[in-house]
Amino acid sequence: MASTVEESTDLLNEILVRLPLKSLLRFKCVSKRWLSHISTSYFTRSHTLHHYTPFPSHIVHNYIPNDTYNSSFLTMPCSTENTDPSNPFTADFNFLNVPLQQHTYIEQSCNGILLIQGSDEPNSYYVCNPVTKQFLALDLSPPTYPNHTGQEVFLSFDPLRSPHYKLIAIRYKRDSLSSPLHGILGPNNNTYFTFEISIYSSKTACWSGFGVSIPAEENTLHEYGIYCNGAVYWCNKSEKCLYFDVEKLCFKSFPMPQRGQIEDEQVSYIGHSGGHLHIIIEQSNILLFDIFELQEDSSSWLLKFHVDLQGLFDNSLGLFEESFDILCLFCQEKEEDLVLVLVTGYQIILYNILDRTYKRLIDFNPSLSRFVRALADSGCAFEFSKNLSWDGDSSYRLASTESFDPSRLHYLDS
Repeated sequence: MASTVEESTDLLNEILVRLPLKSLLRFKCVSKRWLSHISTSYFTRSHTLHHYTPFPSHIVHNYIPNDTYNSSFLTMPCSTENTDPSNPFTADFNFLNVPLQQHTYIEQSCNGILLIQGSDEPNSYYVCNPVTKQFLALDLSPPTYPNHTGQEVFLSFDPLRSPHYKLIAIRYKRDSLSSPLHGILGPNNNTYFTFEISIYSSKTACWSGFGVSIPAEENTLHEYGIYCNGAVYWCNKSEKCLYFDVEKLCFKSFPMPQRGQIEDEQVSYIGHSGGHLHIIIEQSNILLFDIFELQEDSSSWLLKFHVDLQGLFDNSLGLFEESFDILCLFCQEKEEDLVLVLVTGYQIILYNILDRTYKRLIDFNPSLSRFVRALADSGCAFEFSKNLSWDGDSSYRLASTESFDPSRLHYLDS
């Protein structure tokens, strides 16, 4: 039987593609042939599709308790089964060959692939699969036009649609008052912004780009963009916000949720899970908040849950800290099953919104109080699904994006 499997590529593939990822990685050591077979792009895609689920297996977060952890991240399972809360697991990005003095930060997670940025070199980015340790390193040069406001980079990858991923680099600036086409006030006294869009495709291993000038409110782009389901969204306090459709290569507007009359309401979380964009708005009591979900056509928001955590922070439950920070919100296999990842005191807990139960995920040592505080203050964690997805060479450095060509600008009236 063993010789039959060894001789038949199709039979070997049918057996290996059904193995769980952890076992499959061990079987790479069986023989050079197995290693070669498991490493092919055909097999990695087949295995990813065979085991695909839209629900995350882990939550990842940047882990920097002191200067010695320059390239580490905290990984937390989305289930408390067979886990030890007192022993959080950390992994590293040492395979990226980042200089020891440089920190790296997770900027985005997209279906098993991570986008990493170097803190000391803000134009240094890495796309990687931490499971297979394959990566792409690239250097995005500063914008070639003056007075730029900022730059953001996003990762787009959906294994159900394509084995290839895309990088979207968006640079923007307020237009100059000296030009008759630029700097004019748009509708509602909005200012025109110029966007330079550069898109890298792993299929072609090259960049393409274009420019567009559109009216937008002054604070439209002051918040970080969120990539979700083929678009980049910028959420802020404006009545209308912007999103960029990656496939159609155009900007559109979408509304923010209808606010109540409580002046102390504030946005405490914006993120995505299960192909949906979510926003959490706190009320005057921080233990009361609403969770909204953006509709598929981006025309309106649906109030999914009104959450009251006052009963959770009860001494009988052992949670003595009546304050918390939201690390992330993720979907489970049931469509309505949303789970909050919360930091409270020295603990990270999973709170199931539907059945109102919680489980301890991590208990930190009090000596790490500075790290726990930084963990809560540093923003969102990211959902992650372990798989073999990768498209391209194992590792190489890509040249910077091509220079911006003003002749490619297109001006829109709205």
